[in-house]
Amino acid sequence: MKIKYFWKYVPAVGPVLSFLLIGLVLLSALLYYRAVKIQRFLEPALAISQPRNEFSRNIKLIFQKEFGAESIKGLKVKGSSILIERSFLFAGDGTLKTSAQADLKKLARIFLLLMDDDQTRSDISLVLIIGRFPSSGTWMKYAAERMNVQSMVGFVQDALFVAEPPLGII
Repeated sequence: MKIKYFWKYVPAVGPVLSFLLIGLVLLSALLYYRAVKIQRFLEPALAISQPRNEFSRNIKLIFQKEFGAESIKGLKVKGSSILIERSFLFAGDGTLKTSAQADLKKLARIFLLLMDDDQTRSDISLVLIIGRFPSSGTWMKYAAERMNVQSMVGFVQDALFVAEPPLGII
């Protein structure tokens, strides 16, 4: 008998569904408002980063065409930077590896392609070849290592110009 009284207090289905649909409409309006607000915030950031992403992708595609692999030990392409480890071109004693001439020729072709392409050329304002060296030890060892690294960097630059002479003209 108590079960019959329970059903007496349950509201009708129509008003419950109406309140549920009104709640869903209000929730969707709130979510839409938040999405538009976030989109207005992110659009300028996307507009700024899009050319940089295109430039980075062009560099990676040119590297994949020349070297044939996505990752090469000692050579990293990150964003608009090309990082070459010392061990990629030079042996432990500072002499040039046997495979370095072919790698330098490929690097020179990559730089030449980047400079010749109108789309990427407009994004390149400066090309730097930087050498990093350890700063631990005595100042004499530090100075000797610095001179050694600077001579290696100069050698790499000269080798790139010898491998592709048009690079010196651009």
